[in-house]
Amino acid sequence: MVSDLKWRSFSVKKFVGAIFVAMLMMMLSSIVPALASDTMPMSKMADLNKAAKSGIPYIVMVTSDTCTTCKDMKVYFPQFYEKYAGKVTFMMADSLRSRDIAAKFAVRVVPTTLFFDEYGDLVNSYVGAITEDQMINFMVDLGFIEDGQSN
Repeated sequence: MVSDLKWRSFSVKKFVGAIFVAMLMMMLSSIVPALASDTMPMSKMADLNKAAKSGIPYIVMVTSDTCTTCKDMKVYFPQFYEKYAGKVTFMMADSLRSRDIAAKFAVRVVPTTLFFDEYGDLVNSYVGAITEDQMINFMVDLGFIEDGQSN
């Protein structure tokens, strides 16, 4: 009987510990997107429609909170957002929160990067992580920026 009490007590401790860990993970998962959105807000379909009318090329990274390969892109995307302001607009869209964007552009895997010209036409898309140098090459190849503007 004593061993039965110890077993029950141990199970309760494990259960309480598991609940604590689950709550901590939920809190952290809600904080991480908030931190990312402090530097660069997540876009909705209305934002894409507005960008299409701006006369400026724009690039949309479709991502998700659980995307581990998106981490590197999430670092330089806000930097490029500021660096190329007025020349190229950079946007991020969450595939789960903005399902309309993912559906319209047939996004099946994240990250997927969508490249739109100044008329709002999709001119290229890329599935997978893109390094900073690759992004600059895409922008030069698509005529979004001139070769010397990447410095």
